[in-house]
Amino acid sequence: SILTKFGDLLDKKEELEKREKKLRPLKAQAQEARKVEEQHQTLSQKLSLAEHESSLIKSRLEANPYFKAAEELRAMEEEVNAGDQKIAEKTKEKDEASALAKRLEKQIQEYSKSWDKLLAAKEKEIADAKDLLAELNAKLKATREENETILLDSQASAEELKAIEEQITAGEEALVKCEEEVAALEQAVKVKRSA
Repeated sequence: SILTKFGDLLDKKEELEKREKKLRPLKAQAQEARKVEEQHQTLSQKLSLAEHESSLIKSRLEANPYFKAAEELRAMEEEVNAGDQKIAEKTKEKDEASALAKRLEKQIQEYSKSWDKLLAAKEKEIADAKDLLAELNAKLKATREENETILLDSQASAEELKAIEEQITAGEEALVKCEEEVAALEQAVKVKRSA
């Protein structure tokens, strides 16, 4: 029917409007891209023209003897500047090497001094140790001699004690013998008296 067709047309119109709404930003982006491309082409043309003009000017200048002389002078100045820079770098390296050599020499001298001090201290320790060892050896020798004297004295004392003990034993034996003789005499006296 007509109403149905009209409704379909309205639906299609709404869908078309939605699609156009979605396409608007894309069209704007495409238009902007075309502008950028046109600008790029314009710049490319200007660049090509500038390069061409620069090439022509360079050709004219190269044909000019004054320009050649100026170029040679500039090249010479660059070489001189490069040489000066190399000289400055080498001078700096030389100064750094000289400073390093001085530092190393100073360190070696300080190390030698400290080594000499350490060596002198060790030699003194060795000398002190030798003196102490000699003193200990002397004390040990004296102690040994004293011990030997004490040992000899103790041996002599032991011999004297043994002799005294032998004398005491002999005296005791003589005393016993005398007592026996006295007892025998007393017994003999008693016998004679009883007879």
